[in-house]
Amino acid sequence: MLIEDLGEQKQIRAYLNKSIENDLLSQSYIFESSNDSEAYEVALDFAKAILTNDLSSDMDSLTEQLDTLNYPDLHIYEPEKNIIKRDKIDDLIKYAYRKSYYKGKKIFIIKDAEKMNLSAANTLLKTLEEPISEIVIILLVKNISLLLATITSRCQILKFKTEDLSKIYIADESNGRIEYFELFEKIARGNTLVIYELEKYFEKKKDNINQILDLFELYLRDIAYMKIDRASDIVNSDKKDEIREFSNEFSFDRISNVIDGLQQLKLDVVRNVNHKFITDSLVFIIQEES
Repeated sequence: MLIEDLGEQKQIRAYLNKSIENDLLSQSYIFESSNDSEAYEVALDFAKAILTNDLSSDMDSLTEQLDTLNYPDLHIYEPEKNIIKRDKIDDLIKYAYRKSYYKGKKIFIIKDAEKMNLSAANTLLKTLEEPISEIVIILLVKNISLLLATITSRCQILKFKTEDLSKIYIADESNGRIEYFELFEKIARGNTLVIYELEKYFEKKKDNINQILDLFELYLRDIAYMKIDRASDIVNSDKKDEIREFSNEFSFDRISNVIDGLQQLKLDVVRNVNHKFITDSLVFIIQEES
C-alpha cells in the first residue's frame, strides 16, 4: 500500500512512496508546514503506507485499526497546555525499544514538535543520536527554526508548499490584523510606561502571542519594502500611509534587529516563558533604537 499521489503535496508524496519502495526510509523526518492538518494528513498516510507495506496479515483489519488510530505500532503525541514535556518523549522511547506488535516498523508522530520544552528536546536528541532499528519518527512543525539545530541536523527535512502566511492573515480579518497593527503603533511610538498598560492586555491575549509576533514581522517587512520604494509589495496595503511614516522612523538596522528579537521571543513562547517577560521584552526590542 502506497500513499495516494493526490493533493497539494504531490512531490512530497511521490518522494515518500519511492523511499518506501526502495527501502530507503530515514529514522527521523521533519515536516515543516504552516498548514497543521495537511502535514498531519500526509504523516498519517506515510505511516499507514509504511506499516502496511508487504504485510501478509488481514489488510482490511489493519487498515481499520489505522483509520481509527488504534494500531499498536503507531504512536501520536501532541502538546498539553501548549507544551510537550519530557514525559511524552520518555513514553516514546519506552515504546521505541519494545518489539513491534506486528513485527514491522513502529511509527511515532509528534505534532507541534517545536513546542517541546528543553528537557523533552534534549531527551529526543539523545534518541536521535543513538539510532534504534525499525522505528520512524516524524516531527510536525510550523517553524523549523524553533527546533534545536542539533535535532534538525539529524532529520530528513521536507518543507511543504503552503499558502503565503501574509495572504492567510490578510484574507482572514478575524485574526486581529488591524487591532495588532494599532498595538504595534502604540509600542513603537510610546514610552517604556506602555509596559504597564500592556501587561493586562497580553494576559488576555497569551494564547495569541505567536500570531501577534507573526503579524509584527509582516508590518516590519512592509516598512522595509516602503523604504526601498516597493510599495506594490506591501501586504497591509490599507495601512500604506502609516507604513510610510514608519519607514522614516525605522532604519534598516533597526528593522533587522527587531525581527531578530521577535524570532527569539517565539523561542521563549515555545519554552513557556512567563507572559510578563514576553511583554517587557517585546516593548524593549521595538523601542530599543527609537
